[in-house]
Amino acid sequence: MASLVVKPRFEAVMLPAFFERTLKVIIFTGMIATTGLTFFQSIFRYFGDLSFPGANELILLSVVWVYFIGMSYATLKNENIQGGMEDLIKNAPLRKALAIAASFFSSVFAITATYYSAQLLGSSIDKGYVSIYYGLPDYLWVSSVFVGFALTSFFFVKTLISQLSFTGKCHLQAMHLTKI
Repeated sequence: MASLVVKPRFEAVMLPAFFERTLKVIIFTGMIATTGLTFFQSIFRYFGDLSFPGANELILLSVVWVYFIGMSYATLKNENIQGGMEDLIKNAPLRKALAIAASFFSSVFAITATYYSAQLLGSSIDKGYVSIYYGLPDYLWVSSVFVGFALTSFFFVKTLISQLSFTGKCHLQAMHLTKI
């Protein structure tokens, strides 16, 4: 008897597309929220002599999420700020070695920042701080730092692994980097 249960197939190719779409939605939503809140705050203040209490809290919340998710998106797309040194170096193996070193140190920094942001998030949850106007928990802001650095770490490590992989082998001799 044939089984009616269909097991979903997960393809590794879908993972980056899923991340990219999700990050784009979060960034777009945050930018719309920031723009809309700022617009209404300005309209209320200058044209209606009304107050939009707590707007700065909500604007700051959307801005920090856009910033840190944007950081991880830039890492996913490999659009981080770069120094341009690779354009000056004509030796391909040296250029590859510098790219690996940059990815390694970026990964170490991002992982370290993820660790400390997790500590900060834990402290924020333990202390139970809340925002002034709406009483929103402080960890809503701090979690953006943790999520942003965690995703950035993941994407830097993924980049590092793909740079080290050369036809399935992870050694420098396969990339001719021992001739530097």
